Amino acid sequence: MPRLVNGERKIINPKPENASKYIYYEKHLVFDCDAPQDIQNVMLLMKNSDNNYILDYSNLLFETWLVMHFQNILPDGQVDKRSIIRFMREHMEVTRYTDKLKAAKGTIGKILGSNGNERIRAAIANAKILDNYWKERGYDESIDIKKMNPSVNIYKLVERLLDEVVYLCS
Repeated sequence: MPRLVNGERKIINPKPENASKYIYYEKHLVFDCDAPQDIQNVMLLMKNSDNNYILDYSNLLFETWLVMHFQNILPDGQVDKRSIIRFMREHMEVTRYTDKLKAAKGTIGKILGSNGNERIRAAIANAKILDNYWKERGYDESIDIKKMNPSVNIYKLVERLLDEVVYLCS
């Protein structure tokens, strides 16, 4: 991960023993695009790193990805933190969506409902629609992430994990 060194973001390489120990593992960095403020620079640093990071993100908030489990989100209107949190409150049927509720054991269960696989597959489909929206307009996360709100690519990792589970269980 980048760290501030002399007021500048730099990549601090991992310890050599860890680098060799995990050389055959994929290295995923998962983050929201609302922090840090210089997210575009962070993404460029990570993509250009010798560590071969795979960047998995949710723009603007992680809740963007969660909302996609029960509804499609397109940038045809104002998509901001307030609207994403409002969608979460409505779906969760609560008056306030707090950090405590966000971390509560039953939150993900309530989002997934009785058929989690169906909801996860719906989120993946919604994310692909959104991904195509940005691709058709020529946007690239490497240089346009701030403009690509909402957007998520974490669906790629989730889809691969689901496919691996199906493959291993058949």
